Amino acid sequence: MIWYSDASYLVSAFGRDSNTPKAKAWLRKCRSFPILVTRLTLLEADTAMRSAVADGRMKPEDMQKALAGIHRALLEGYLERRDVPAHQWYPQAHRITAHASAKCICKALDVMHVSAAVIFKAKGFLSFDGHQSSLAHAEGLVVAP
Repeated sequence: MIWYSDASYLVSAFGRDSNTPKAKAWLRKCRSFPILVTRLTLLEADTAMRSAVADGRMKPEDMQKALAGIHRALLEGYLERRDVPAHQWYPQAHRITAHASAKCICKALDVMHVSAAVIFKAKGFLSFDGHQSSLAHAEGLVVAP
């Protein structure tokens, strides 16, 4: 199965937060590598961790360790960064937004992650974001962890 990860999963899997045990347990069981990410995923994970350091939720050394772990996972092939052509990404995002339930409260970046997963023909979506997970599920993706 092809998996796509959003930033919330990467932050939990490589950093330390309340979702880390669940993220690491899922990762230990995973047999389908690489897990796909985009530049957006990596940027959002980086900024989320820097924000956590700025407001005291994460120590700077833990952030550095997490960022190094993500980099190592990319080099070792457990994560694979793919680029999404803008001419596909934005129309797909608009389609998803137009067909989303009126009850779905999703931000633009959340829609962009789900769009990337759909374009990559992923079957699974890794996220701890409830609204984004609902949107991914509505697009037919298996949501974990």
